[in-house]
Amino acid sequence: MSPGTYTATVRVVTDDPLGVDVAETTHKLTWDVHADETVSYNWRSVGCWAANPSPFGTHWFVDSCSFIAEGTSHNWDFGDDTKATYADHWSKIQGKNDGWYYYWWDATHSGEFLLDGDMYAS
Repeated sequence: MSPGTYTATVRVVTDDPLGVDVAETTHKLTWDVHADETVSYNWRSVGCWAANPSPFGTHWFVDSCSFIAEGTSHNWDFGDDTKATYADHWSKIQGKNDGWYYYWWDATHSGEFLLDGDMYAS
């Protein structure tokens, strides 16, 4: 056990079929581990981003970004301007009393094109 202050970040990213990032939800947690091995959470932040425009000239929009680390984005000009494409992300972080952390995440996509979801933890 190592008393101190620790930080974890989980980024859930949606890529288009060519690998370009088009939507991202970032979740960050800071916590203290005390000498008696208890944990106290200090700070949590969530941020959402959507490419507007993307390098290929498409326009993504953040529909929602909530404190529980959920983000939803959409696009109407990815291919067929009459069809929408959606990206939904969520993540959860739990700081442990040894300075490490657990995390869970998911990315779901729907609509016109196949998208890819990636997760980066640090």
